[in-house]
Amino acid sequence: MSIARTDHHVVVIGAGFSGIGISTGLDRAGLSDYLIVEEGHGFGGTWYWNRYPGVAVDIPSFSYQFSFAQRTSWSRVYASGAELLDYAEQCATRYGLRDKVRFGTRITRATFDEGRHVWRLETNRGDSLNARHVVDATGVLTVPKSPNIDGIETFAGTTIPTARWDPTQDLRGKRVAVIGTGASAVQVIPAIAPEAEQLTIFQRTPIYAMGCKRPSFHNEYLATYNRDDVLPETDPIAQITADGVVTQSGTVHDVDVLILATGFKVFDPGNFPKYPVTGRAGRAGRDLERYWEENRL
Repeated sequence: MSIARTDHHVVVIGAGFSGIGISTGLDRAGLSDYLIVEEGHGFGGTWYWNRYPGVAVDIPSFSYQFSFAQRTSWSRVYASGAELLDYAEQCATRYGLRDKVRFGTRITRATFDEGRHVWRLETNRGDSLNARHVVDATGVLTVPKSPNIDGIETFAGTTIPTARWDPTQDLRGKRVAVIGTGASAVQVIPAIAPEAEQLTIFQRTPIYAMGCKRPSFHNEYLATYNRDDVLPETDPIAQITADGVVTQSGTVHDVDVLILATGFKVFDPGNFPKYPVTGRAGRAGRDLERYWEENRL
């Protein structure tokens, strides 16, 4: 067997909390020949991509931190997304990770060369990296999932997924619709309600009892529905038109801005993993996504 030369002993894909954690662990183990590859332009992962108004962690802040880098200055029990992003950035600086990251780079394919005992990683920049080992730390709360609703692509107004928030968007005087009442919606709705001229919230299913659907909580969420300019709509959506949303009963809601709080791609094709992964030739070059899909319990 010929052993190919590598660019790095380990490539860590993703600069979020998992990527930061594994990278510092590699340093502690004396395995310092690694490179972090990140599609975005900063550390933070989930908190880099999710910057919508009101974004926050929904587990206690003291448990959402590294055991080796504990912070005692969280401003509240459930810290804001900005605080979490700052914490990730500070950890990256403290542990010297900035010199070991390549931002603005997305892995488009990973192939294991069994004969040369090396992983070949192709990137969106048109080049490739060779590594002995690869750690996928891309997470699942970064790529927004668009709802499967007729006509959504015909909407002529502004469409904003919560995970791709446009900070330049001014909602003042706008008729805004939020699709979804999950964790992201529970946070963003109270934050934008005072800005919008009219806020209509479309709910497909309510937040279920424990064990049925993940419960969400917020000090201001339920009170937001007491506002005269906030309308909950539980009639299912029939279609989206260029001008707004039509429900199954025929009610038409005129909309200027459509906010999609419809979750993330998790087990969806193309996201788990986020790039094609081809394994050992001894397994006929089996595609990892297809293998997981066929064997997932």
